Amino acid sequence: MTKLDLPQAQGQLLAAVYSGGEEALWRIARKGGPTGELALLALELLTAPDSDLSPIEAVNLIVSDKIS
Repeated sequence: MTKLDLPQAQGQLLAAVYSGGEEALWRIARKGGPTGELALLALELLTAPDSDLSPIEAVNLIVSDKIS
């Protein structure tokens, strides 16, 4: 995924999370592709035993990590 694709993927993930919460991330992750991979990484953060992140925070952390 290029840096130019990241904002688009982030927008898709955030829009999905706003409308469908964590379940939306699961649906996107099951579809696969670059956006699905980011969704899966966000879900890994969310489902960690010590996680207190919201789905939106998880998406933003994954994208900011990919940008840097």
